[in-house]
Amino acid sequence: MKKVIALIVTLIITNVLWLFVFVHSAINHGVTMTYHNASYEYTIDALNQAIIVANENLVGKSINEVRDIIKLDVTGSKPFVKEGCLYISQLCLKLNDEQVVYQVEFE
Repeated sequence: MKKVIALIVTLIITNVLWLFVFVHSAINHGVTMTYHNASYEYTIDALNQAIIVANENLVGKSINEVRDIIKLDVTGSKPFVKEGCLYISQLCLKLNDEQVVYQVEFE
C-alpha cells in the first residue's frame, strides 16, 4: 500500500513539474515574440523615415526648411533639436553652426 501511495505522489509531483515547465516555456515564448515584433516595427519605422528623408534630400537645407517639409515623423512626434542634431524618429540630422543639415545618421 505504501508503494502505491509513493507512486501516486511521485506521479502527481512529476505532472506538476511538467505543467510548470510548459507554462514557463509558453510565457517565455510569448515574451520573445512580443520583443521580436516590437523590434521589427522599430526597424520598419526607421526604414520608412530614412526613405522619406532620402526622398526629400534634406542634406544642405536649413533647420526651418526641414521642419516645414517634415512636420511629424513616422511615429507622430515633432522633430526636435538636441546636441547638434535634429532628431526625426531614429534619424539624427547633424547641424552645422549655420543650422544647416550636413549629415544623416541612424541613432
